Amino acid sequence: MHLRSKTVQQLLSVILSAVMVLSMLPMEVLAQETPPVTTPMDTSGDGWSWTQSTKTLTLTGLTLTVSDDSAHALILPDGATIDLADGTASTLTGGSRSTVYSSGEVKLRGSGSLTVNANGKSGIKSGATTDEEGEAWLVIRDLTLTISAPVNDAINAEASLTILSGD
Repeated sequence: MHLRSKTVQQLLSVILSAVMVLSMLPMEVLAQETPPVTTPMDTSGDGWSWTQSTKTLTLTGLTLTVSDDSAHALILPDGATIDLADGTASTLTGGSRSTVYSSGEVKLRGSGSLTVNANGKSGIKSGATTDEEGEAWLVIRDLTLTISAPVNDAINAEASLTILSGD
């Protein structure tokens, strides 16, 4: 009987220790629903497709709303392109972070339209945070772009912003 109560005490001690450790973690760690995912292959979903070989995200009527304040709506790799398909309208709505983010070069192009609703930081941010990440470039070409950013910048391009229209 004494051995059994000692085992129960040890088990309760382990459980209590685990609860104490978890209570010390910042809430952002526990709130993160999905970790950042790197997609090494072509994939698609409702209103979007990703082509890994060209790092192109094609939007074909995507509506994406991020309710988690600790996440960006889109995180793009260096050299990525967002292509808006002809005749489509896509909408991205972010939380308290930048809605569209890349630490490197990003191009937005196409004959569709994109609406970005930034509820916190920048609507679109292309910015390196370390020397190793290199320079950040943002190129916007031939698309209808509407950005609502009542709190911060609509566009934040750390190194260069180029806007092109026509031939």
